[in-house]
Amino acid sequence: CGFMHVTKRLARVLALALCVTMVLQITLISTSALNRGFSVSAGAIQDGGLIPVTVTVDGGYNLAGCKLKLRFDEGFLQYVRADFGSFGGVTEAGVSSDDSVTLSFVSMDAVTTTQTFCIVWFRVVDGAVGTTQIEPTVSEAIDVNNQTVSGLSADSVSITVTAQSLTMTSQPIKKYYFCGEPLDTTGMTLIATFPNGAATELTDFGLFGFDSDSSGNQTVTVRSGKNTASFEVVVARKGDINCDDLVNLADYAIIVDTAVFAENQPEGESMFRQDLMQDGAVDCFDAAYESLLISGIVQ
Repeated sequence: CGFMHVTKRLARVLALALCVTMVLQITLISTSALNRGFSVSAGAIQDGGLIPVTVTVDGGYNLAGCKLKLRFDEGFLQYVRADFGSFGGVTEAGVSSDDSVTLSFVSMDAVTTTQTFCIVWFRVVDGAVGTTQIEPTVSEAIDVNNQTVSGLSADSVSITVTAQSLTMTSQPIKKYYFCGEPLDTTGMTLIATFPNGAATELTDFGLFGFDSDSSGNQTVTVRSGKNTASFEVVVARKGDINCDDLVNLADYAIIVDTAVFAENQPEGESMFRQDLMQDGAVDCFDAAYESLLISGIVQ
């Protein structure tokens, strides 16, 4: 029994050691897989549509030479220049025929510390809106011993261009609503201005703040990305002429007074509330409709 107990304990220890070894191996593999020689990152879009894309080289590979390509969409981005700064060795940059920027360097001394290889500047093409990718590939790489280094790469970078500002140049024609009516944005014009200086009419946007079931003044917000614009509307209970949220003889009296005794027709919100027939005039027909609303015959 004592021998069997020791054997079981030994088996448990060996199993635990095996699990630790496997976890350690998985951790080491995952860590080494993250180190692929280069990293590429894009900065914020600046005025004029300029975008800095930073390429960093890892010193762990002791690289003495490399050729890296950044493939991009020429319908979205335009290559401007590459700044190598104080990076040592002979450096070169240029646009290839396959819609990519080719970056290369050759150095007598190995790159032994992680540092910025270069900053590549792109400009957003006028009118370009949306998301595009910059895809890096390493075509050649050697170390200080002139030995080929393989397996180098970097993750692609996404660049999204959204409006820098949103301006409502004209508001919707319809400003007054009866409860239950849908929002109507006919006549509204939105102009979006982008970092590349392009300005265009925006037709894809979100609308927030309109509640057709609640009466009162409402602010409707138009949103595109982080940009917003707004306009005001009035939602009224049909037949509530004096804005007390009731439909009764007091409202009927206002319509009769306008239809029979007023020299001029009302304007704006008052006209909207009293012109129940929506025919452009407050008259006996509106008074008759109001009486039907009060009696509950119509809603």
